[in-house]
Amino acid sequence: MSKLCKIIQTGLPRTGSTVLVNLIHGFLLPHEAVRFLPHLSTATKKHINKYLITKTHDTRIDNFVKNYKNYNIYFIVSQRNNHDKIDGKYRKHDNVLIIDYNDINETEKNSLKNIVNTVFNKLKTFLPNDILPKKNDTEIKNSMFDRITNMNKVYEEIKHKPFSHYDKFYHIHGHHRGR
Repeated sequence: MSKLCKIIQTGLPRTGSTVLVNLIHGFLLPHEAVRFLPHLSTATKKHINKYLITKTHDTRIDNFVKNYKNYNIYFIVSQRNNHDKIDGKYRKHDNVLIIDYNDINETEKNSLKNIVNTVFNKLKTFLPNDILPKKNDTEIKNSMFDRITNMNKVYEEIKHKPFSHYDKFYHIHGHHRGR
């Protein structure tokens, strides 16, 4: 019997991890809420067992691998600048995909459509075939685009609220950006 797959999106705060995890959800499970664990803890096992995708700021990949040997875990890491990089030893791992903040940061030169195409191509070649969606590429890209567009709409509604205001579906807070 083969091991089940799990995806852990990790990266330090302010590395674009919220956008990245929502792109991953748009790719695989567009109608499922983001599940966040601040760090590896005793409560983590129940969570990892239950959900395909988990977001965390705990970048100690070795700890997840050691504690969850019964799964094939794929790590999708967001990083920003030199000070936010994860340990370089993980770059050699086949189950680690590192996505740079500049690839997922929407600007005049980097449209949401371009971001979706970039992340789509990386996920499609990185993730195992048995968990890839059974949809055509256009449907998946539209789902990713819609997920981020809707997340941005919710953020516009809550951006003036305090950081303690929290949207559980997208895992965004009031005053989330630019902190």
